[in-house]
Amino acid sequence: MNWKIKNLSDIATFSQGLQVAVNKQHTRKGPKQIRFIRIIDYTRDTEPPRFIDYPGERYCVQEDDIVMIRYGSPGLIGRGIAGVIANNLIKISVDNGEINKDYLVYCLKQPNIQEIIKGTSSSTMPAITFSTLQNLPIPLPPLDEQKRIVAILDEAFASLDQAIANTEKNLANAKELFESYLNSVFTNPGDDWEEKKLGEVVNFYSGGTPSKGNQLFWNGSIPWVSGRDMKGEEISSTSLSVSNLAIKEKGTKLMPEGTLLILVRGMGLANGIPISELKTPCSFNQDIKAMQVKNGIIPRFLLHSLKFHLNHSHNIIDRAAHGTMKIELENLQRFSIRFPDLSVQTSIVKRIRTLQISLDQIISISNNKEKCISNLKQSILQKAFTGELSSKTDRKLATCTERSRSEMRV
Repeated sequence: MNWKIKNLSDIATFSQGLQVAVNKQHTRKGPKQIRFIRIIDYTRDTEPPRFIDYPGERYCVQEDDIVMIRYGSPGLIGRGIAGVIANNLIKISVDNGEINKDYLVYCLKQPNIQEIIKGTSSSTMPAITFSTLQNLPIPLPPLDEQKRIVAILDEAFASLDQAIANTEKNLANAKELFESYLNSVFTNPGDDWEEKKLGEVVNFYSGGTPSKGNQLFWNGSIPWVSGRDMKGEEISSTSLSVSNLAIKEKGTKLMPEGTLLILVRGMGLANGIPISELKTPCSFNQDIKAMQVKNGIIPRFLLHSLKFHLNHSHNIIDRAAHGTMKIELENLQRFSIRFPDLSVQTSIVKRIRTLQISLDQIISISNNKEKCISNLKQSILQKAFTGELSSKTDRKLATCTERSRSEMRV
């Protein structure tokens, strides 16, 4: 391969963005204002656009300009937004006729370049320095070859991106089916369903945290649940454990298998109310309430019903004086629930379980395929910048990407 290698600073110039105080950023565009581009606009795009007073051309980028993230996710390339970039972003401008701009974007995304960037970053605050950026080695084939490489990569990546879109659609459909069933069950109960207050059908218990100063209370054989352990609907193990002595000294409480736990305090309530069923006896901390279900209700049915209704309620969560989110016990005790006879509960629980298994399988397949596609993209980029994209390789890529795309269809 007879390609020249040049430092990035030999073929491009760099300019850092502008620091703007939050109170100078606006969610509505005013006269003489321009889009203010932040890292989140490239990484998650979950917030409304911000606008600032026009500061001059120096900090502006166009949609086809190359922008690199400097902090947090150093090396990530952003494009497609016109405006003023923030000071944690760098504009990379091609200033000669040696390199195709699209070719440079792909080149900066290749594994070798990304490894150099990550290898020079701090572990506490990942960042790329201007020195590292300037010295990045850029392979330079003739312009016609650059354009050929870009055309191949554009086609291959478009097919792979379509494959990802297909699997995301499949996943969205599965989630919609699951939510649709829950909605049909819990918003349209039968006329024969009984209605009671939650406090009438469960006994509530409080937990606690044994003294951290007494090592005899910790690292025992009894799982101890905190909010961080309530990631799913079942709990069989925890990150911390306590001893029988901690239970005996009433530092916490031990609850049997089948007990439901609900988080009632902490920022874990911000993204929904976690409720889990114990699959083994566990103790728990003071941010959690235990619910031991009385006869007549299947614990797992109650779990599904509570998760659905509580997470659709707008007045169940309060805030403490210092801002911590909380659910008052009195509000839980007064919360109304409806439930059918045990045979119908059993049928509903089985149907939900079947849908959950199907959804979990689709999620697993989706995650695996997205990981495979990401690895394939990296492999393609590696080949592109080592001169291995021959005509034979082109045909292999076409076959491979089409297979990936078709496998994502349902």
